[in-house]
Amino acid sequence: MPLTSQQKFIMIAPPVAILTVLACIWSYLFIFSGYLDFLIPVKDRPIPSLNEPVLKPGMKLLVHGPTGDITILAGAGRKRTFDWDNGSRSAELDPRMKRWHGNLGLYRDGHWFPHRGIGHYLVEEGQLNFSSVEKAEEYLSRTPACVGFIYRNDGLTAWISKQKDHISVDILQVYVNGVKPRRLNGAQDDKLLLPLGECTAESTNAPADLNDIQEMEVSHEVSKSDHTN
Repeated sequence: MPLTSQQKFIMIAPPVAILTVLACIWSYLFIFSGYLDFLIPVKDRPIPSLNEPVLKPGMKLLVHGPTGDITILAGAGRKRTFDWDNGSRSAELDPRMKRWHGNLGLYRDGHWFPHRGIGHYLVEEGQLNFSSVEKAEEYLSRTPACVGFIYRNDGLTAWISKQKDHISVDILQVYVNGVKPRRLNGAQDDKLLLPLGECTAESTNAPADLNDIQEMEVSHEVSKSDHTN
């Protein structure tokens, strides 16, 4: 005896419901972890007032790195656009809610539609404060992942690492006792350019010498201000 439409519906409804729930969970996890960033329109929400970014709205930074040039363009808020090898990709960075190695700026670990094979990105932006020029120079002399920092005498710093399918971009502004340094050994002013003639902030409120502390609690107001935007 053939099944009625109602009986067929009763038989297939539970599996379809289970598959739908699993698909929703899978999509949520992938969106949360950044794997579906390229399917989501890039927003440009405001930066919370207690965060410490480097680039001002509309600022453009050109980096002449060892693996090629890259231009970073700041949006009106958290959006950053990266242009390299005749292509560009954009991402909205997340405000840090705790200091990470002294940094209370912006970051994002995500994925975009691959360009030149690079689909995974890790971006860091923020201000670091040191109590002496010597400590600042010691920090800048490091070579994370065997790649050195590129920095100017005024403390503007970039660290670019490009691999087969991954790019890491760190944009930092280094301060000494809360203000920009005037001279740093090893500086390469011609490698970091601000074509629009703008300047990063002359001073910072970041505490000195916290860059070696993995994580430090900050005021709950950071979290509060973020959720209100």
